Amino acid sequence: MQFTKTLLITLTLTAASRVASADAPPPSDIRHRALVETEVTIHRSANPIDRFTISRVTASAAPARRAILFLPPLGFDFAFYEMSDTGALDDSFVGFLATLGYDVYGYSPGTRGLAAGDCEAVGCTVYLPGGTVQSYGGRWQANLGRAVRAGGHLYLTLEEQEEATTAEAFRAQATLGLPTVEGEVIEDYTGGYHFYPGRDRALGWLRDAGFEVIAEDADWRGEWGYRHLLMRSR
Repeated sequence: MQFTKTLLITLTLTAASRVASADAPPPSDIRHRALVETEVTIHRSANPIDRFTISRVTASAAPARRAILFLPPLGFDFAFYEMSDTGALDDSFVGFLATLGYDVYGYSPGTRGLAAGDCEAVGCTVYLPGGTVQSYGGRWQANLGRAVRAGGHLYLTLEEQEEATTAEAFRAQATLGLPTVEGEVIEDYTGGYHFYPGRDRALGWLRDAGFEVIAEDADWRGEWGYRHLLMRSR
């Protein structure tokens, strides 16, 4: 097991060094109370998402005895493991392991730290100064269109909420001063966060990606439901 962990970390860092460009920024050190965090970001092209970041956290006073590599799930980055009630890295799960003498490494995808204006490259929501919002977009539409040959079929399922529910959620979130857009629902019963673009907006995105609807059906279960779409690539 120890050999496998060491090999995985070695392969990850070797891959990082091979794709790094000659003008890549040097690693940056961030010092905390008893820890040192080193980060290096690897850029493969000028596209803001075509990159990844490797982080390393060590205790300045404790020699590392073994290494641990964190690969965050879904769309999270390494900061997922650095959270703490106090906001200090030393009090986080990563800080706990580093204080014990572990050499902690972590991976973060290209979506980490996107600046305003980068949203069109990836498809996301970016909140700009002054409360304005730049939402959705991105290259996923072109990628989806290329994934299915002309005349090929695609099946999709959309989860939907009644418009009254999403409209009320938008009003409540805006009243609290949250940066929000229509369709966003932040409630415990949705698992914390959901975005419901609605049928018309979702179909508009899919048409822009080169698809047409040839059959659809809806399965409503009270205030929410699923929309089943059979589509064909043009």
